[in-house]
Amino acid sequence: MPKAEARPNDTPAMREAIDLLIEKGIDVRRPANSDHQLKLDGQTSYFPTKGTLYIDGEQQARPERGLQALEKWIAQHAALLSFG
Repeated sequence: MPKAEARPNDTPAMREAIDLLIEKGIDVRRPANSDHQLKLDGQTSYFPTKGTLYIDGEQQARPERGLQALEKWIAQHAALLSFG
């Protein structure tokens, strides 16, 4: 999966999320076929337009929303964020 980079038609929310994650040193990826999804590791997805954080295997997105919720989750799980 390619590293995340802003694309010309991205929303401001997508650009802000990519910039934040890169700034924090997160190896953020972006599925080639998705304009709306970022992968923080092999099982964690963030959807910037809606601000949702989804962990593969869970039945629904986390209830917290937005970049603040994402930053909090990163702080709590930083050691797990790897594509290794």
